[in-house]
Amino acid sequence: MINHPVPPHMLPPHQPRRRHPFTDFIANTPLPAQWEPFTLDRYTGETDPDEHLKVYITHVALYTSQDAVFCKAFLTALKGPVLEWFTTLPPYSIDSFDILSHMFSTHFAGSRPHQTTTISLLGIRHEPIKPLIAFIDRISKAAVHTPHLDQEMILQCMTLTLQPGPFANNVYLHPPASMHELKLCAADYVRMEEMQTLHTKFCNDYVATTSNPTPPHSLTHALIPAHVNPANLTSPDTPPSQ
Repeated sequence: MINHPVPPHMLPPHQPRRRHPFTDFIANTPLPAQWEPFTLDRYTGETDPDEHLKVYITHVALYTSQDAVFCKAFLTALKGPVLEWFTTLPPYSIDSFDILSHMFSTHFAGSRPHQTTTISLLGIRHEPIKPLIAFIDRISKAAVHTPHLDQEMILQCMTLTLQPGPFANNVYLHPPASMHELKLCAADYVRMEEMQTLHTKFCNDYVATTSNPTPPHSLTHALIPAHVNPANLTSPDTPPSQ
C-alpha cells in the first residue's frame, strides 16, 4: 500500500505550544503604561511565600487594581526553581489571582517559618532575675509571629506570666486596654528598676570600699613611679646621711 502525502490545504491549523498557564483574557491584558519592573528580591523558594505575596501585592497595587495584571506580572517576581515551577503549570489553569496565589502559597508552604501559638506565649515567663523590659520585648516579638492573635489575648497571656510584684499588682488593678497602654505603664517601672539597680551597685561598691580601706603603705606605693625604688626615698624630716 502506497501512502500519498496529505495536501497542504487539508492539514490542521498549526497550534503553537502554550508556554504559560493563563487564560486568553489574562494573556491578552496589557500591562499599565506606567508599569515599573519588580525591583525587590525575586522569590527563590527559601523564604516565607505569604510574606512574598504581601510584598508583591503592595508593589502591583501602586499601578493597577486589575486582577489580570496581578496574574500576568507575577512571573517577574520569581526566580530559579520557583520560575521553573511556574512554567510547568498546565495551560489555561489560572484564570484569577486568587487561584494563582493559592497554588503558590500551597506549593511553597514548607518554606513558611515556624509559627508560635498562644500556648507558646504562656511559656514565656517573667523571670525574677530578668528586667521587666526584657520580658516585654520577648513576648512582643513572639506575638508578631503568632497568627490570629488579638490585643486582648496578648494582654491575657502577659498577665498570667508576670512575676508577682508592684507592676503586676498595677496591671491587676488597672487592666490596660492595649499593648501600647501597657508599655506606657511599664516604662515607669522600667525606670524604677534601672534606678534600683544603680542604687544597689553604688551601695555595694561603697560598703566594699569602707570595709576594706587601702593601707597607707599601699597608697604610698601606688603613688611612687615604677622606675623609683621606695628604699631610696627618705622622709623630709630625716637628715641626709654623712
